[in-house]
Amino acid sequence: MVAANHLFDVLKGTPRNSAARTAIPEADLNCLRLLRDVYEHWQQHRFAPPEAPRQAEQALKQLYPTAEPWQAEVHPDGRVLIARFVDVSALIEKLEVLEGLLQQETELSR
Repeated sequence: MVAANHLFDVLKGTPRNSAARTAIPEADLNCLRLLRDVYEHWQQHRFAPPEAPRQAEQALKQLYPTAEPWQAEVHPDGRVLIARFVDVSALIEKLEVLEGLLQQETELSR
């Protein structure tokens, strides 16, 4: 998730007309950002009493009600889901597309 945060920073730095900006849909970036926030504040979420405020988890569950940040699932078809809604294989495919676009744009700018 830390790497995802660095990715957000890289994407913010690309030109607005860059194809790389749209390689990963904003909704996907948002869900990763929310999940990263939960993991970044893990002590609040894992060890605090149930009545303690958990802002990052509340924000995540508002958009993804079935999300379970501390759960990973491996399905018979090989798919791996993190938090019940992040499909790791699909994310890797999008990252590979993004990598190719960034390489193309870098080569064109030389």
